[in-house]
Amino acid sequence: MTQGKILFLEQFGDMGGGQTVLLSLVQAALATGAQVTVMAPGGGPLQKSLKDRHGRALSFLDCPEPRLTHGRKTAWDILRALAYGLYFLRHLSLLRRQDVIYINGMRHLPHVLALSPLLRAAIFCHVHLLPATAERLLLKLATGKIRPFRLLANSSFIAAHAGIASKHIHLIENALSPVFAQQPFRNRFASIGAPWRCAIIGTVRENKGQGVAINAVTGRTNVSLHIIGRDGDGAEDWIRGIRKTAPANVHFTGPSADLPVTLETHGIQFSLVLSQMEEAFGLVAIESMACSCITIVSGRGGLEEIAAHTGALLARDARELEQMLDWLFAMPGDALAALARAQYDATQQRYAPARFHDEVRSLLGAALARP
Repeated sequence: MTQGKILFLEQFGDMGGGQTVLLSLVQAALATGAQVTVMAPGGGPLQKSLKDRHGRALSFLDCPEPRLTHGRKTAWDILRALAYGLYFLRHLSLLRRQDVIYINGMRHLPHVLALSPLLRAAIFCHVHLLPATAERLLLKLATGKIRPFRLLANSSFIAAHAGIASKHIHLIENALSPVFAQQPFRNRFASIGAPWRCAIIGTVRENKGQGVAINAVTGRTNVSLHIIGRDGDGAEDWIRGIRKTAPANVHFTGPSADLPVTLETHGIQFSLVLSQMEEAFGLVAIESMACSCITIVSGRGGLEEIAAHTGALLARDARELEQMLDWLFAMPGDALAALARAQYDATQQRYAPARFHDEVRSLLGAALARP
């Protein structure tokens, strides 16, 4: 087994797509035999999930969350980032002892970049969102100043839009977590008819497509739409507006601690992944198909790749979504079950956790073994 030290730097303490991926990254890192430490905001769901899954096999170091404005950054964000960088100096001795520093997300990259002349570690930065212009400039700077440095892209879309040379990019597609990989296929269409039960899953925010889904089901008495997810920070006014105007067949169910159970509880048959932003990947799409739901995606960013690999249906706007729903609702139950099964099988094969685990373990093992 490889010996060495790996430090993961995580920017959030709540669970989201990037943090779900982190759980699998840590599992692969532990398999190298290295001493693994995770530095992240403590006291939240992420810390609990790490402890539940890995116990004392890893060390957890609490740090404050580097809070920034969602979307376009302000001068105040720059000042907060600088202040956080000064705080980060207290961890210099820890960083200098590491063989690999793995940055999960972009917010810790400026601090590591500033300290990189004092470090001996191989540095990886895992990008879960499409980098903004300033972030692409930061990545270019990192590739020029840090040796060795690699950006981990979770889709070909991100690799093509990262703004840096391909020799600095390593593509590792996301995979299902064990919870979803172990879900058996179940026929959600053995009994069909009104109301059809749809869900849109993820943080409630205008660019995530909840408004598109609501528009598509408004006036339809044969559809029940469940909006599953926490309210997004900075979107409070918009959320209050859609809650007031949403029709009676739209239900806000809040965040889910166990998505397979939530889908089962509400009898969800169709999952709508309607992001209006360029998604880096679209983890909820493969999770939905692994739970036997027929999944419709907007095709934005990495969602188009997922559709190509799994047969997820494409509906690029509200009009196409309405037409897609009409087509699906007219199909017999056995045809719907066959479609769900085809998506399920393709997802379980393409996004198996063993593939992700082996790729990450090989990557980290090579970094630990370097001179």
